[in-house]
Amino acid sequence: RHWVPDGPVEWNRGPSQVPARRVRFATLILIPSILGGDIHVSTKGPPMSGDSNGGSDTTQKRATYLSLMAVFGTVFAVTAEASKKRSGGRGIDPLDIGLVGLAAYRTGRLLAFDQVTEPLRAPFTETVDGNVQPKGEGAQSALGELFSCPTCIDTWVAAALVLGLRVAPIPTRTYMAVMSASGVAEILDYAVNAFDGSNKASQAAADLDQKVAGAVQAGAS
Repeated sequence: RHWVPDGPVEWNRGPSQVPARRVRFATLILIPSILGGDIHVSTKGPPMSGDSNGGSDTTQKRATYLSLMAVFGTVFAVTAEASKKRSGGRGIDPLDIGLVGLAAYRTGRLLAFDQVTEPLRAPFTETVDGNVQPKGEGAQSALGELFSCPTCIDTWVAAALVLGLRVAPIPTRTYMAVMSASGVAEILDYAVNAFDGSNKASQAAADLDQKVAGAVQAGAS
């Protein structure tokens, strides 16, 4: 399958020979059609397995993925420009990188798993046997994949926090401090639970050994 624009395209001309006006016009035509889902795809061969309605589900997913990529690219460009203007080319402090990582980690799990944020992801996900899964088709399913993946959300949250450090540092640092502390507490909680579980398993194994030894002794006597 190939992405093709409406109308003829002169492929024989090199990139340097294509007028800039035509490139801008093609860009204005292609981007709204891609982001809006009005994509024309050549239909050589049978549809891909799993496609419904002639591949409309796959087309909507691809359009959603492209939209998300465009939004993320825009956020990245805005962040880079804001960093250039406000920081004079100075990079992000290592401490800020650590706080961004912890805050993004906790926020991703908060949005993907916590019950309190269930109304936010309800339009795109469903909980089956305690597992959050995407639901629906097309764009709904694509967004469900994002909201059910904490690592995917982490990337978006990290980008937003880096941008926030440049344009609104005080509230961003406040949020980072709260969520970083919550992330550390969650990690410590997991560690304590794992340690307790290991101790309980060891104790259960020791009790079982004592019972077996007692049974053997009783049988021998």
